[in-house]
Amino acid sequence: MKYIPRYPVKPSTLYPEYADALFKYVRNIKWRVFYGDSSFDDQPLHPPTKPLDPKSLPESNADVQRALDVYLTGCEERLQTTLAAQPHIKLNYLDQLILDTLESLSKRKDIVFKPADKNLGTTVMFTEQYNKLCTDILSDSTTYVVCSDYDAKHLYASLRELLLKHGQLYASETGPMRMQYSRLTKSLIQLARDPALRVPAFYCLPKMHKQGAVKGRPIVSSINSVTYHASVYLHNYLVQFRPYIPNICTNSTDVVLDMETLSTEDPNLVVVCADVASLYPSIPIDYGLQAVRNFLLGFHSNSKRHGQPSPGDVSLKQIDFIIDLLEWVLRNNYMQFMGVIYHQLTGTAMGTPVAVMFADIVLAYLERPAVSRCKPLYYSRYLDDLFIILHKDFKDEIVARFNAQCSSIQLDAVTHGSAGIYLDLKISISAGERHPTTCIYQKDMNRFNYIVPSSSHGPAVGRNLVITELKRYRVRCSADVDFDTVSRLFYDRLVARGYTREYLDVLFRQPPDRPSLLEDLRVKKQRRKEEQDARLLQTEPITGGKSSVLVYVPCIYNRALRIPWQEVLRLPSEVTENVDMCTVYDQDGMRIIVGAKNPKNAAYYLSRLRNLLPTSTNTTTPNPVLAATSSQVRNTASVVASHPNSNPNGRVTAPPSSALRQTTLSSFFARR
Repeated sequence: MKYIPRYPVKPSTLYPEYADALFKYVRNIKWRVFYGDSSFDDQPLHPPTKPLDPKSLPESNADVQRALDVYLTGCEERLQTTLAAQPHIKLNYLDQLILDTLESLSKRKDIVFKPADKNLGTTVMFTEQYNKLCTDILSDSTTYVVCSDYDAKHLYASLRELLLKHGQLYASETGPMRMQYSRLTKSLIQLARDPALRVPAFYCLPKMHKQGAVKGRPIVSSINSVTYHASVYLHNYLVQFRPYIPNICTNSTDVVLDMETLSTEDPNLVVVCADVASLYPSIPIDYGLQAVRNFLLGFHSNSKRHGQPSPGDVSLKQIDFIIDLLEWVLRNNYMQFMGVIYHQLTGTAMGTPVAVMFADIVLAYLERPAVSRCKPLYYSRYLDDLFIILHKDFKDEIVARFNAQCSSIQLDAVTHGSAGIYLDLKISISAGERHPTTCIYQKDMNRFNYIVPSSSHGPAVGRNLVITELKRYRVRCSADVDFDTVSRLFYDRLVARGYTREYLDVLFRQPPDRPSLLEDLRVKKQRRKEEQDARLLQTEPITGGKSSVLVYVPCIYNRALRIPWQEVLRLPSEVTENVDMCTVYDQDGMRIIVGAKNPKNAAYYLSRLRNLLPTSTNTTTPNPVLAATSSQVRNTASVVASHPNSNPNGRVTAPPSSALRQTTLSSFFARR
């Protein structure tokens, strides 16, 4: 399901796709040279109103611009010559079978493909079952209510009133810019008259990792909705403060580094793990707004009283504006499913850009009293997952104090003992060990469906998969015996996926050195902190010039085609020795790194076949969800034949074709 083959083509017909990648690659170099050492990468808080013109180019730095134009022409000529010499590409039997199967599945109106929650693969279910999965969630009247008066024009009018209230609507109240919309206003209301404006789509991801009856995780795709650009603006503003939220975990490698310096010899210590139940819809809007206001006021107070710098504007005027705009986004959380528009009454939808930062700040506000009272030795949180090491006398109190802050936000799946699971780690403490021990944690339902050697990925992808995974295991396993165990399992799983032992023996011969890997991680972490402090203090960044040039090319038949990209993209001296180029790129380290841009894969295609589902459902109890393994796809016919709505010919009675928005394979991947 990770890739989808293309129809047979002549290699020369692929030239436009490759040429477009070359043009973008050279254009990117031109813009970087044009901006030099200035803030080319700095992004404004508000989302752009128009995408960058694909043909737009800078008009200064004339010498290097001409040199790059000549360079692009040379690359295109070498590419054309290379493609013309390539043989015609034919599909093998397996690829043809995949295409025929996808073509057949795309015409089925009785089944739905959706990604499983937690990235556990692709699921196949009957349309009736999927509809019931969604309607069971939307039937919760305390969270969702059917809306009959949705009006996008009215929502935009209320947004303009909010901007006018805070003096953000117009560019200036006096002078020639008077009564002209500000840049922020143009950004937030850019879809007001755009046909792309839509009601956010509701869908759910089946929770295959949960025991018992399958339930769904509600997701709302807010792209191109009324509140979308305001939500992007709020996310861009609040995310500046995320590095300064205490106890926030960004990745498990930081946890490993923390464990290396943490002393846990006290025999009275205990590990507590928990997660917050249904976090996003459980946050009361008023409570959440107060939490965000208090969070920002803390930065305002430090800035005014103690002169401490702030990562963003925390004036009282800006805070009032942010809170009002956030309230507007949260209270206008609309979504559509099967032609019915719903209004979410509490919390925030998973899928709107500001949701993660809103939830992070609310939990930081909520957990502070419990942490300050119980004083754990170690406290870390990744979104709604908690990991705590503290004295055993406080293990129940810290949970009780957390749950006492807000009646709708409660900890779930609380465990305590000498070990706990956090992210992809199993962390254990022992009175006889100076530091906690860590090892890799792998779920029982993990199928380890690594990329097979015969896939359409480049040879380097498989090699790097093995190397990086071994490094990950070595960093997370503090004991050699744990690393040896998991690496042997990894070796056997790769063999089962088709890798030869001769190929793997070379990669497994020299295991990674854990002290060296940890030291590299410490250096990178320190570098990030220095860069963060430099941005906060508005001083010169720690980073130097770019050491390489990076170009992405379409990942098309990278096993069938043999394109010598280093030769096609070789940089002439007129470019590498140019003064303007050397201000941006390190002359001694200037080289080409060719990356692969993966095409749309089968899972992506199948899960997006239908954006609109039937407006009526059958009440017959559906079959259980089917995980989309290859064997189950082959047995789809037998499963359909057992469906209660199937006719004697084994076909399920489908809704009228007009009730579905159907996409065929040929329209998704055009034949050549």
